[in-house]
Amino acid sequence: MNAFRGIYRIWATILTAAVVVQIFFAGYGAFDTVDKVSSNGATVDEDSLETSFGAHIGLGYFIFLGTLVFLLISFGTRDRRRIYRALGVVDWSCCRFSWPGSARACPTSSADCTR
Repeated sequence: MNAFRGIYRIWATILTAAVVVQIFFAGYGAFDTVDKVSSNGATVDEDSLETSFGAHIGLGYFIFLGTLVFLLISFGTRDRRRIYRALGVVDWSCCRFSWPGSARACPTSSADCTR
């Protein structure tokens, strides 16, 4: 159990650092999009946004998978408080994917998802 508690601490640190890096990638994508619009004077299409925010989106998927691993590690600690905390982190990451206006939140199409 002590080994799992150590792994739990390290994994929590890795997830926290990954969230900070993801915030950086979101800022990079936003400023890159603004730069493209101001330099060309054109509008932004979906391909341009995916190019700018690609790292942010990709890291988001890895963070979600990391939270599932975090939950599995918390079961190894056999500490109820750590398990509940890991469940909260997984719940937070699931809510992040179902954010209003996100095309990934809609099972059928983004046109049906008006909130």
